[in-house]
Amino acid sequence: MPFGFANRFPGPSEYITLIRDPIARAISDYHFCRTNSLNPAHGAACALSLTEFVERGYGFSQNCYARWLSNAAFGAKFRHQDEMLQEALNNLARFSWVGITEEFDLSVKRICARCGLIPHATREGHRNRATPEARHVSAEEREFVGHFNRLDQAIYEECRKSFVREPGTHKHARGAHA
Repeated sequence: MPFGFANRFPGPSEYITLIRDPIARAISDYHFCRTNSLNPAHGAACALSLTEFVERGYGFSQNCYARWLSNAAFGAKFRHQDEMLQEALNNLARFSWVGITEEFDLSVKRICARCGLIPHATREGHRNRATPEARHVSAEEREFVGHFNRLDQAIYEECRKSFVREPGTHKHARGAHA
């Protein structure tokens, strides 16, 4: 949902999110689109290589975090990509909690502690199996995907720094975003 959408509802709320390594996320999105015939990018994912899919911007293969967090995905316009990145980082600073997918178990423990919940063991069976583990992605392919996700990489690095510092280092915000 657009950043700020929760301002339309009464009462306090917070922004939280779980973020994933942008290169792994884009590769996973490609494979997800290939396996889901209802996805609008299914045909392109089946017909194109990973690099062609990303280069042409199908699915969520290019800077989706920057587009979502800045509201560009919902119509906000920016003169430059760096302007969009800055808006995304400004909005991210209003999040009260950010988890990291690669630190999923710790993220679950932290959000449960924050909310006064008892964490339960997570299971591998609940993980997305769309990306074949045996699929080799070359260093060149990773670099190529990274080029089209440089804004998301900056966002991810900011989230990782915050995650390592301490849970709950983001400011409390009015709103809800996942």
